[in-house]
Amino acid sequence: MENGLFWLARTEGQIGTGLMVLILASVLVPLFYRRRYYMGPIAFILTLIGSAFLISSGVSVFLQGPTSTFHLHPLPGLTTPLTIGVDYLSAVFLIFVPAVVTLVCLYSLSYIENYKEQNPARLYPFLILLPVAAALIVIAADLILFLIGWELLALITYFFIVYRKEKEVVRAGAGYLLVSQAAIVCLIGATLILYRFSETKNLTFEAVGQTIEQMGLVHPGWLHTALFLFLIGFGINAGIFPFHFWLRKAYPSAPSAAAGALAAVGPKVAVYALLRLYADWLPVSFFSTIWGQILALFGGLSLFVGAFIALLQTDAAKLVSCYITVQLGYIVLAIGAGVTFLPISPPIALVALTAGLFHTVNNALYKSLLFLNTGALFARAGETDLAKVGGLMRVMPLTGLTALTAAVAIAGLPPVNGFASKWMIFSDCLMAGRTLPLFALLGAIALFISALTLASFLKFFGSAFLGPLMPATAEKKDLPLPMQVPQALLAVACVLIGLAPAAFVLPLYQAVSFLLHKGYAPSPYVVLGDSLTAIRLNFGDGIVATWNPIPFLAAGAVTFLVSFGLYRLLNPSRRVSPVWHCGATVSPTIAKYHTHGFYQPFKDFVGFRVNRSHARSHNPSAYASEEPPVRPITQQSQPDRLYPSVIRWISRLYRTIRRTRNGSPPMVWMLLTVSVIVAIALYSALS
Repeated sequence: MENGLFWLARTEGQIGTGLMVLILASVLVPLFYRRRYYMGPIAFILTLIGSAFLISSGVSVFLQGPTSTFHLHPLPGLTTPLTIGVDYLSAVFLIFVPAVVTLVCLYSLSYIENYKEQNPARLYPFLILLPVAAALIVIAADLILFLIGWELLALITYFFIVYRKEKEVVRAGAGYLLVSQAAIVCLIGATLILYRFSETKNLTFEAVGQTIEQMGLVHPGWLHTALFLFLIGFGINAGIFPFHFWLRKAYPSAPSAAAGALAAVGPKVAVYALLRLYADWLPVSFFSTIWGQILALFGGLSLFVGAFIALLQTDAAKLVSCYITVQLGYIVLAIGAGVTFLPISPPIALVALTAGLFHTVNNALYKSLLFLNTGALFARAGETDLAKVGGLMRVMPLTGLTALTAAVAIAGLPPVNGFASKWMIFSDCLMAGRTLPLFALLGAIALFISALTLASFLKFFGSAFLGPLMPATAEKKDLPLPMQVPQALLAVACVLIGLAPAAFVLPLYQAVSFLLHKGYAPSPYVVLGDSLTAIRLNFGDGIVATWNPIPFLAAGAVTFLVSFGLYRLLNPSRRVSPVWHCGATVSPTIAKYHTHGFYQPFKDFVGFRVNRSHARSHNPSAYASEEPPVRPITQQSQPDRLYPSVIRWISRLYRTIRRTRNGSPPMVWMLLTVSVIVAIALYSALS
């Protein structure tokens, strides 16, 4: 093996150069804390340079092949060396994570001015270190360096959350810190189990795979325990159900720029970890079938629960944060289907795993864009409450267009990128359902949740950008250029990937297939076709599904041109009239249909509450003040009139579950987790 320092100095070792530039930048930038206006540009330039090295290293892997693993000097007291290696899966994350973080850093140059009372020296160093933490996780080839990267990522996230010195924000940060450390404890517990049963006492990924294979034959119970602890640790970081409770407070507490960067890093490296665990370390066996179905169920529950929680939100930041759980549900469902079918059908497995990785990349783009759109609302209206903003398309048309692109992408509508990856997931679930009906059911749920996602983001876009301009808009001028350019570039990326999905899917297929044994994965041109635009899925019985966005786009363009031509030819007259309501003329502000009323009958149907107030839709009053109504009328439910004892018992049970799920912090779950880990650690130490 080559020496680690020599590896850093080699031409293909650009990762080391990029990491050193970013680490030095994180130390240098705070030195300018007295010169606020120099700090941002310096941070952006150095982040751009460091990220360029990381991106270049990722691209070179696809051009020249994966690097060998290199052993660094082990830490004192450890028998296992710190090991670094980059394969195709690592390269995917080395490309898109630094790119998104660099755009967010550019966005922050102007956005940070909305926090004049806060010093940027408390934000930029951690923003610069974010791709460092992600890179440590994805280039690590041993569990020690892997865990160090996770801890660094947790600390960076905490400092993002507590950037604003407010009581609720500090409380949200403390809750996240406890949850994140519980996740780290779970990962350490799983690592201790693997170390306990390792014959070589080596924690490199290659040795971990061999240990897991041996444990499956000799100690299957302990293997299930280790896999379960890994799932809890990665699941908390991903924000999947039932570990999603921290998202609604943590992400909205952070500045929107920081939340946009986190959305491209935190949950996404958790997806990397799940792929690494279940497709690389875990050998193809009946364990794959068991844990694949468990993953799929977690994904389906995340879809269902997350979408209904998000539909009830009226704050843009909380709405976008809740959809982290939903989008990770799609990804975990796809990974679960892929892992399940590894021993059954390689084509179905590879398509599912590729679709999950494809949706990860797509989600990083449009999810970050949605957080930047939310930051634009805050910059111009000083609010992210959708009941208090509106008509912002007139003030910032480019931002409105990018928000529309992101909304269409996350809803999974053609021809943008979100549709292509969701279409692959739906198709694969239907094919998998022929063998295991569970996946047909989960695929149907995923399709239904796409409709709810569309409903949520129609509310988001319609409330924030359409209708009359609301009085809350502080500055009636467009955003500064540094805030517009990153949003435009992310929107363009969503469109380009949507128009040529196959060009991006083929490298992702290569990244996933490289994790498996040589010769296991079919050729990508057999499974996906050889076109750069059209994806032709072949699950072994010939082409069963095809998506080609170019004819779809051409048909849409022809339809639009014909409709527009008829409109201009007929030249219909237009009449503009004032808003009329119940015999009186009212201002558009009073007649605006507020976000609380969107889909209210559906909310009433699904929004089960016990002894809690719930919103009812209402009509605006023509004789009310000119201030828009921002709170719904409430009615207090009184279920105690029927079956008092049963209702009271259900009420107590509901409140108990709610406290454990949404508590601040959720002590019950944390104490149970820590107790299990401590018991396992003690048993391992004494055995």
